[in-house]
Amino acid sequence: MIAVSDLDGLEDEAIWPPRVLLAEDNRDMQQIFSRQLTTLGLQVVGVANGRSALELATAAWKAGHPFDVILMDLEMPIIDGYEATRQLRNDGYPGPILSLSAHSADDYRQESLLAGCNDCLSKPIDWAQLAVVLRKYLPNHVALHDSRRDDR
Repeated sequence: MIAVSDLDGLEDEAIWPPRVLLAEDNRDMQQIFSRQLTTLGLQVVGVANGRSALELATAAWKAGHPFDVILMDLEMPIIDGYEATRQLRNDGYPGPILSLSAHSADDYRQESLLAGCNDCLSKPIDWAQLAVVLRKYLPNHVALHDSRRDDR
């Protein structure tokens, strides 16, 4: 996982591999997600609360290097994922935000979409489904398209 300080001094060229901001307050889940996303060829930056997600996403976007995807847990301390997403969207943040929730009920899904999320994923995560959803938002990322083993 990349530390926030690793984003200092970003250059003007495109960043490769695609970067994912993982907003997840559970350290074990952060590690599991990071391993899986790294296997898919993605670079992961993890934060443990909505305020950090909001600040880091905003800073990267304003520096001209927005995250390619944000995975936003909905229930986090300080600022929850709903509020962090609403604030990002109110500020004009254009990138894809995918909600993560241990609740699979339609009302959580609907509330996250109303907050500004582009898509919703339920925990426990179906890793093949995550790869399918990520392909939708990262259509040019070869590793995702070569990971057919995830679709079985």
